[in-house]
Amino acid sequence: MLNAEKTIVPLDLRESSDKAKMIELCKKSDVLLDPYRPKCLDRLGFSPATLHKLNPRLILARLSGYGSAGK
Repeated sequence: MLNAEKTIVPLDLRESSDKAKMIELCKKSDVLLDPYRPKCLDRLGFSPATLHKLNPRLILARLSGYGSAGK
């Protein structure tokens, strides 16, 4: 039951078709787990402000193995 009712979707956010999928997923998701280095999602067009505009209730959890400084 650990992964019950969870959906994992691998996307390449450098591809415009996958960016469109990401936008649609963010609009209806509850939580987004960000495993990238700091500012990586920002550079791909998904800053916290952009995500908030797509879905004000979206919870963004950053899980960087590089720390908040990216080192």
